[in-house]
Amino acid sequence: MMKTLSQIILMVVIAAAVSYGVGNYAKSAATAAQPVAASKLLDKIRCGYINYPPYFIKDSKTGEFSGIFYDLTQKISDEIGIAVEWSVESSFGSAPTDLAYKKFDVLCSGIWTDPKRARVAAFSIPAFYAPVLAYVRADDSRFDGKTLDDLIKDNKLKTAVVDGEFSDIIRKNLFPSAQVLAEPQNTSVSQLAEDVSLKKADITFLERSVASDYSKNNPGKIKELAIAPLHLAESVWAFNKDDNDLRLLFDIAIRKLNGNGYIDRVIRKYETSPGTLYRVAKPYEEAK
Repeated sequence: MMKTLSQIILMVVIAAAVSYGVGNYAKSAATAAQPVAASKLLDKIRCGYINYPPYFIKDSKTGEFSGIFYDLTQKISDEIGIAVEWSVESSFGSAPTDLAYKKFDVLCSGIWTDPKRARVAAFSIPAFYAPVLAYVRADDSRFDGKTLDDLIKDNKLKTAVVDGEFSDIIRKNLFPSAQVLAEPQNTSVSQLAEDVSLKKADITFLERSVASDYSKNNPGKIKELAIAPLHLAESVWAFNKDDNDLRLLFDIAIRKLNGNGYIDRVIRKYETSPGTLYRVAKPYEEAK
């Protein structure tokens, strides 16, 4: 039977549509098969750092680096195939701003997450956790049997903090009415224990590893209050907020190094007192 002109036109239109669709599909599939451009990734990572043992240690005599985050960053560099350059020394107070102004690409010596810091910086997943507790003089009995609520209500307390460091953040969050002895940025946090032991302040807030190291060198000077940790800090790398590709690479490497036990081995290498840093639970384990 002869096809009408309208049938012939309809068949031509359908054939053209099918051909166009197949061509576009092939083009899309070919495009999808192309590797994602790596133009956003850096050829070299400029690492900022803060001298804060055992996270990051800069030898005052030789200038050599070591510490938990130094070792982990070097290993992550190998894993992701991007070299690192330890370029700028920073401080906890200025590091987020330094990142925002691109003085370096990543703070590689470790920092703790905080909402205010997150306004100008992005963070990796945690490598481990650090408990922060309250410490007073060993011979000070005023705090015996006191709860955290009791401490918060005591507006006569004088707290020792480092300006911009996490001790200062805890003081502002939990003890806003307390008196303050504020040490300048770049002051070693172990100075806070010294301030308490010398009666310059009544109380300070330290992670357990720092307090443990101080007590080993200065026995009988400070004591840990028998209250729950004031904060369980996520120890992370900090990035410029625009560097999502690099941050995701670090996250994948951190998961691998946690899963194969490398992070635990590095922590044990530098942890002077066992149990002062809390490990990240593996996905198939319960957190301890």
